[in-house]
Amino acid sequence: MKAWVCHHLSEDRSGLRFEAAWPDAPPPGAGEVRVALTAAALNFPDLLMLSGGYQFKPALPFVPGVEGVGVVTDTGAGVDPALAGRRVVVGARSGCLAEAITLGAESVRPAPETCSDAEAAAYVVGALTAWVGLAARGRLGRGEALLVTGAGGGMGLAAVAMGKALGAHVIAAASDARKLAAAREAGADETLLVERAAPD
Repeated sequence: MKAWVCHHLSEDRSGLRFEAAWPDAPPPGAGEVRVALTAAALNFPDLLMLSGGYQFKPALPFVPGVEGVGVVTDTGAGVDPALAGRRVVVGARSGCLAEAITLGAESVRPAPETCSDAEAAAYVVGALTAWVGLAARGRLGRGEALLVTGAGGGMGLAAVAMGKALGAHVIAAASDARKLAAAREAGADETLLVERAAPD
């Protein structure tokens, strides 16, 4: 199968290479599923893993990618066979930058039907982190104000959309007009351009 593979750790990602003939994902064992991946997202933990700076350190060589989306192609013993053929989001420790992955069935969830593959692939880290931070832990309430810094990135855009869905007045801060436009599209009520060259 095709995959992006980290052969050695490096700050500049020079250890990452595209492999056209990487070994295929194995058949699922008990409690596992095999997923044909259609999209994957890159996140800060992926970059940290490529340099050896993340708490989880997979053995080299490894396929990076902690989240993706795809279709379950096979189920192992103890997994509902009806899951085969279902579109799912994948949350993995690594392995999503490949054509397929085999992992525990508890690591997949139904993909939101209203999301494209690209949107669903970014669901696990961005959307769920925003929900935990704003709803579960922060208990953000209707009518409260929320300032989202870094609102133009994946995590920031998820926080903007989540804040709006929770009924907050969302103020998005980012470093350029393009990022602020994306934040407005995600639901920001106000935007704030942050000048990087400005003194403290």
